[in-house]
Amino acid sequence: RNVKLVIDDVNFGESDNLLDFIWEETHRRRSAPATRLEVSDKMPKQIQNMIAKELFLDSADVYTIPGRYLGLAEFFSISFSNAPHLKLPVPEPKIHPKFAGLEEKLHDDPGRVFSVIRKRDILVQFPIHSFASSTLLFMRAAARDPKVRVMKCVLYRSGDDSPLVAALIRAAKSGKDVSVLIELKASFDEVQNSEYARRLQKAGVNVSYGLV
Repeated sequence: RNVKLVIDDVNFGESDNLLDFIWEETHRRRSAPATRLEVSDKMPKQIQNMIAKELFLDSADVYTIPGRYLGLAEFFSISFSNAPHLKLPVPEPKIHPKFAGLEEKLHDDPGRVFSVIRKRDILVQFPIHSFASSTLLFMRAAARDPKVRVMKCVLYRSGDDSPLVAALIRAAKSGKDVSVLIELKASFDEVQNSEYARRLQKAGVNVSYGLV
């Protein structure tokens, strides 16, 4: 189905109307116009034509797939099965040597992170190095350090229950000037990002919206 959000011709500014629009449009996806139909090569032509007609599709929009497997996304569930001998080992991100031990000192001395960075440039490589023990550690330290007055951040895909969003909220509630640019049209993360935008605004964060 067509899941693209079209906002170009509507001027929402910075109002909550934009968040409401994103929320409503993403929940209409299940009834959005169909753009293509994939069918098995074993399906009778009569049935193909009937389904295409019901979906208002032309013959050029119907794709015949050889074999019996169409919804390959359903195979993702296999990765959660209890069969370790069939899986490749998951690499464990390492803590960068320059950030080793700083997590334990975060509460008592959040400025220690900046002292380390101030000495020299530090190259962090993902996913080799731990994101939580480097970039996220930096943001959490900034949220706690009383010497930090301003924080600015761009959010595109933050995942569920983001600790980064939690750090930004903590910073705003502690009196820091926090500004965040949120991409509301990140495909299939629009609802999550809209919810984050509301939570950040409620905490006093200056929220701007990206519509790229």
